[in-house]
Amino acid sequence: MAYVYASASFLLLTAATAVRQETPENVYYDVTTGTCNNGKYLLDNLSGTFAAARENTYYQDNEDCYWYIVVPDGYTIKVTFTTVLTLAAGDYLHVYESNGTSKLRGTLKNSHWGRPVNPINSAGRFLTFHFTSDGHERYYGFRAKYEAVDIDECRTNGGGCEYKCVNTAGSFRCECMAGFQVAQKSCIVTDPPTVVTGEVAVVYGRDALDVELTDMTQGTVLGYSGLRKAQEIRINVTLASRPALPPGHAYIPSVAVGIVDAGATFSIMRGHTEQLKANISCRIQPSPDNPMQYLNCYGSTYVIWEFMEGDVVSLTVFARNGGYVDIQPPAAHSGPLSSADRRYFQGQTVRRHVEVTFDFMKPFHCSISYNCQDKMLDVGNPIIKTANFSISWSGWADSTSGISNYTYMIFPLKTGSDGFLTEELRSNGSDIKAVVYPSDKLPVDVKLSHYGLYSVVLKVQDKAGHSTLARRCILYYDVNKHKPELVAGARVKIVRSSGGWSNGAGSEVTVDFHNVFVNRFLKDNGYLGDISSFSPAIEPGYDCKSISGVLNTNGIVKFLVAVGMYNSEAVAKLSQPTSWQVVADPSKQQYRLHVPKTAKVIRAWVKAVDLMGSEVIDRVTVKVYNSTPTISRQIVFNGRIHVEAQESVSGIHYIEWTLYILSTGSAVYGRNYSNSDGTCASPECTCRVEGGKCKFATLFLSPGGATLPDVTLRSEVTVVSNAGDAIKSQTMVRNSDLKLKTNSGVLVIGR
Repeated sequence: MAYVYASASFLLLTAATAVRQETPENVYYDVTTGTCNNGKYLLDNLSGTFAAARENTYYQDNEDCYWYIVVPDGYTIKVTFTTVLTLAAGDYLHVYESNGTSKLRGTLKNSHWGRPVNPINSAGRFLTFHFTSDGHERYYGFRAKYEAVDIDECRTNGGGCEYKCVNTAGSFRCECMAGFQVAQKSCIVTDPPTVVTGEVAVVYGRDALDVELTDMTQGTVLGYSGLRKAQEIRINVTLASRPALPPGHAYIPSVAVGIVDAGATFSIMRGHTEQLKANISCRIQPSPDNPMQYLNCYGSTYVIWEFMEGDVVSLTVFARNGGYVDIQPPAAHSGPLSSADRRYFQGQTVRRHVEVTFDFMKPFHCSISYNCQDKMLDVGNPIIKTANFSISWSGWADSTSGISNYTYMIFPLKTGSDGFLTEELRSNGSDIKAVVYPSDKLPVDVKLSHYGLYSVVLKVQDKAGHSTLARRCILYYDVNKHKPELVAGARVKIVRSSGGWSNGAGSEVTVDFHNVFVNRFLKDNGYLGDISSFSPAIEPGYDCKSISGVLNTNGIVKFLVAVGMYNSEAVAKLSQPTSWQVVADPSKQQYRLHVPKTAKVIRAWVKAVDLMGSEVIDRVTVKVYNSTPTISRQIVFNGRIHVEAQESVSGIHYIEWTLYILSTGSAVYGRNYSNSDGTCASPECTCRVEGGKCKFATLFLSPGGATLPDVTLRSEVTVVSNAGDAIKSQTMVRNSDLKLKTNSGVLVIGR
């Protein structure tokens, strides 16, 4: 059964709920009948009735009943009897001044027959009534009512209040004059001291960690530092205390009210162990007899300490005010006294706590420390076709002080004088820069101003001031303009082939595409080169990987080759590539392939792909032929060397003549007699052209006016076909046969 008093205060409700724990066991809490019936009853309302039997009925023989009356703190109990009618000498009503039967106060019995009974007033908040009857005679018994009576605590010594006591239902309260507030039963100055300006510092040489204090009423101030050592702990705080004490008829404020005590305590903690502890006093120290309304509390203490990761300097600045007040306190009930009374009033003590944690480690990313999947700096696709992209990050941590903020910076990159890409630092800083705090929402949306390669740098700073940098690169380009293309005048070719012919049947040939393809946007700007070191340095694992330093050739990052072997040139020209093979090393710009003996025509396609995925294709078609050219004669005739050569299928590609010193093998003269189309220059050389190819050549070789050494020479003629096959012919030559002008010099080969 719950008990709630309609007019009860919180104090009463609290006392009532505590009654259950203060009453004897086996008590019946249902007291609706209020009569005996050999029961035990708890009466805990502020008022009520109880009786030995129902009205106009007799109590029973051998009754044994208890009524426990309990009221809240601050109350006593008054019990008034309306009837006391018992018969036999063995019928009694015992009264106990306790919560139970431990303290008997008196007994009501048949001697009170029909006579009034004086009210019973308890000394405390408990009364217990115990009624017993024997088996001889019985009658109406008794009927009573009880009520809770408020105690006036202010009657005794003013309730112990320093200034004024006010009685309330079930309790009392102390009051203070304006400018003071109640603390327990005393009056203290209402307004606490305040900090005008202030700081605390941990000092080592010229290095110091300063923590500003602006309000002594705030909670703990947390600071972080990378200072390695300490030699002094210092405070410098300006305090003020001017409590509002308006004059009135009840008291006259004294000027002797202000700060009476101030200073600081500090300790150095390592883990849960206190390593060092000391007090710091103000150089100018107030006192209760010398309170100060303004105080510059400057003090320090010297220490010798070398910090470790996670050490904590815990420092508490405190100030207390108070002072003497001339006061005329009112009497408890008759108004103020006439005589003045000087009293010392305690003020309020306020504290400001500072904790400085020492952190020597930089922030780190979990992917570096324990291989997590979070992205330290995510720019999405590093190659974008529009100016807009987003930046995000996650997985950053700092084991001691925690992350303070993130700063992202975006710089355009350009090629410096050393050939490395560098951030273009403009007069107003980077193009884009912003600070993001851990509570801010990600991703961050960014818009670039122009095409190019950009460096996205993220600076992660902890609360101790340490920072770690991460860098990513992003390329912004025009999909329609910045494509790969063929270099003017350059085409894919088969090595050692000419005029559409090759001698590769049954062997390996090389598809060559040196300097055939280019992406001028990437090549001319050097966007795929290495990026120079950032300042400050970016640690390994945190730098740009996606674009800078990519293996490439003229802005091309990948080559693919497709090859077809055909029986006729007509079929080859109608064919398309069916299977592409990636060139393992794009820097070589070559691809080797085996040509079966049955192949008549080779067709090769080369696809060049740039970093953006754009591509361009070039192709080459050659006929395969294995026959070598022939040299039918090389004789001296009329002061010149007469040579005849032929290649009837692919035609002659070029003819080269070289003179060597027979004894040493040193070349002293050389000349190429072929034009770019395979024909040769007259009058020394004439060609018979068939199908656009030089099939038969006649040459009359002479060094002209060249001065050669006066030794026996070796003449060597080399004929190379368009299919790449070659033949050489050698013969000895005497100076007298060639009618040459001689001396002891040596002529370097020329063309």
